[in-house]
Amino acid sequence: MLAWSEAGALCAADPARPGECCAWYHRPWPLFRALGLVSSAALHQHALGVSLAAAARAGAQRVLVCGSADEALPALVVAAFAAAGVEPALSMLDRCRTPLRLGAQYAAHHGIALETCHADILEFEHRAAFDLVCTHAFLGYFDPAARAQLLARWYALLRPGGVVVTTQRLRAIGDGRLVGFDAAQRADFVARARAAWAALGPAARAALPDIDDATVATAAAGFAARFASHPAGDAAHLAAAFTRAGFVLDTFAVIAGPAPAAGDSAPSVPGAGAYAQVVARRPRRPCSRPIVPVPW
Repeated sequence: MLAWSEAGALCAADPARPGECCAWYHRPWPLFRALGLVSSAALHQHALGVSLAAAARAGAQRVLVCGSADEALPALVVAAFAAAGVEPALSMLDRCRTPLRLGAQYAAHHGIALETCHADILEFEHRAAFDLVCTHAFLGYFDPAARAQLLARWYALLRPGGVVVTTQRLRAIGDGRLVGFDAAQRADFVARARAAWAALGPAARAALPDIDDATVATAAAGFAARFASHPAGDAAHLAAAFTRAGFVLDTFAVIAGPAPAAGDSAPSVPGAGAYAQVVARRPRRPCSRPIVPVPW
């Protein structure tokens, strides 16, 4: 597993934790995704796929995958566009090299052209406007002020008529504070990681010789101790953030999460709460007044 072996060398400095890098997150993420422990793009494969395929049929081709913990989101874009009979011109952006390496490996294996962009989205410029920006559960990495900047940057990167396609967990906490795992959720996450690893069976575990029960437990404990996000607020907060940034909401649907599970209220864990399915379009005609993003 490439992330497990190379994240220590590839991962970027963690701005929230001086002296640390983000390997605690990127190293185990593909394993946690495979074990069903984290909320990945696969959780909303149908909702995202329908919106992406519709955008492809409407003429979208230049696609920016903005922030992706691994190759799952680029793969979902490729599959959705293939269903629409369109080959995307795909770019993948992240401030860490580990997910970019995973995306490049996936693209090379499947013969797909992929541009990797090692940059912070808030500072990112591109030579050509995009038809589509695709993310999954990305807004929680930004506090309200930075989230307004993020939406303004997406707006600037899109051509008139271009769209953002995303899903985002809804939580009625909109004051910008970080929410992490509490002590019970941390213990539960470690226990479920151990159980999921054991359930793989001996043959599957033997195929991953660098990983054992102890390393899975240590990785799960480190992840749960560090991961936190800024809740995106409820549906009204999230919809208003897009419209303040100048977008028109073609789709804003509230969809249910998966069936309840232990620990499902922790961030990044597949939850039983509601998610927003969003297709937000940059209007073709410019507004009569400047767009000034305002944090809620």
